[in-house]
Amino acid sequence: MYYEMKSTESLSTLINYAGGFTGDAFPDAVRLVRKSGGRYSVYNLDEFERASFQMADGDSVFVDSVLNRYTNMVEVKGAIFRPGMYQMDGNITSVRQLIEKAGGPTEDAFTDRIILYRRKEDRSLKALSINLNGLMNHTVADIALNNEDVIYIPTLQEIKAKRVLEIKGEVLYPGEYDFIENLTLEDFILQAGGLTDAASMVKVDVSRRIRNNQATSSGNEVCKKYSFALKDGFVVEGEPAFVLEPFDEVYVRRSPGYTEQEHVEVEGEVAFAGTYALTKKTYRLSDLMKECGGFNSDAYVAGARLERRLTPAEKVNQESLLKIATNGDSVDIKKLDLGDTRYVGINLDKAIANPGSEEWDLVLRDGDRLVIPQFNNTVSISGEVMYPTTVTYKKGAKLSYYINKSGGFSLTAKEKRAFVVHMNGTVSRVRSSKDIQPGCEIVVPAKSKRRRITVGEILSMGTMTATLGTVIATLLK
Repeated sequence: MYYEMKSTESLSTLINYAGGFTGDAFPDAVRLVRKSGGRYSVYNLDEFERASFQMADGDSVFVDSVLNRYTNMVEVKGAIFRPGMYQMDGNITSVRQLIEKAGGPTEDAFTDRIILYRRKEDRSLKALSINLNGLMNHTVADIALNNEDVIYIPTLQEIKAKRVLEIKGEVLYPGEYDFIENLTLEDFILQAGGLTDAASMVKVDVSRRIRNNQATSSGNEVCKKYSFALKDGFVVEGEPAFVLEPFDEVYVRRSPGYTEQEHVEVEGEVAFAGTYALTKKTYRLSDLMKECGGFNSDAYVAGARLERRLTPAEKVNQESLLKIATNGDSVDIKKLDLGDTRYVGINLDKAIANPGSEEWDLVLRDGDRLVIPQFNNTVSISGEVMYPTTVTYKKGAKLSYYINKSGGFSLTAKEKRAFVVHMNGTVSRVRSSKDIQPGCEIVVPAKSKRRRITVGEILSMGTMTATLGTVIATLLK
């Protein structure tokens, strides 16, 4: 900081005011900068000069720290029991003495080739390779150490690529594992937690990397493949006690005869609502209705609907179609909630009357939900009408009757494009009164918005017309 001093006080007094030197200070390098005669002057003051050197107004004092260098240090790193820095003195003057002092190399050390890093006079590094085996058994001459020498001993793992095994498929813990010498296929499967219930016992494959370091050209073969059959976790077909090699990949296939239970739900006006298991791949609507005991007296069969859960692939496909429909407008897409389900249009009465029919009797899949509602004698009107509402169903009434009940069409209504969404999920254009059924919803779409021509575009069109007229007049002269 700044200090106020008397003209008779010295630099040593100033240092005392500042609390004295810190532990990392270099007292032999104290500089004082003074303004004199329009310029700066520098003074390097030792311990004796500081006591008598008097301070002047505006003087600045700088105390350097010790250099980040050593005078008697050597270091050993890597695969050694006691790595770190050591004092280079009468007990440690050579590489062998340093290795012995540090406890010797560890069991996984690569002792055929260690590296000594040494600084040259310009502080750049040079490397010396040393055979540690020969050095320790005195068949290779010992090397004298210099100040700041660093010895690095690599491990066997560092000089080789990381050796792993991989197992995929129907095991409890699939994934990548460290390679272990003499590990058999059976042992590796046990290490991965064993087989799951879905694992195939007749097809376990192993792919092996091709390694030929002496080859001069590549062959047609990409990898070697081995197939095995298992029983009680042991190989019964193929090479028994098959020993794995680094980078082998094991594939435990899923058995084609293994199928987990799949379920559908039925809700509403049936005798026995609830969850049912699919008993075959072609389990249909008629099969489900037999199992649930059929309808009760309050059921409205024409309004039965089927809700189906979207698969990830179907959801991606739907998003792609929406991008096309909205010209890729991300804002419009975000406004549309796709959800995880969709309605499947069905005619349950025809499916029951024609069991097994490809046209009416739909094949169910896992997650389907069949809803049998009560009779609903209302009709909803929405879209481009003056007042969207719900009114009582009137048999034989035409579209105009329901539009009038909602206040008539709006100014933007596309009147001849009205359509109806039925309770069973089907959609149809409104052409007659027969298309309007109890429980349905009439939807009136809007006209597409027309972009108005701006004043600038009108002026531009006028200029183009005038120019075209001039060209035509010129040609006719």
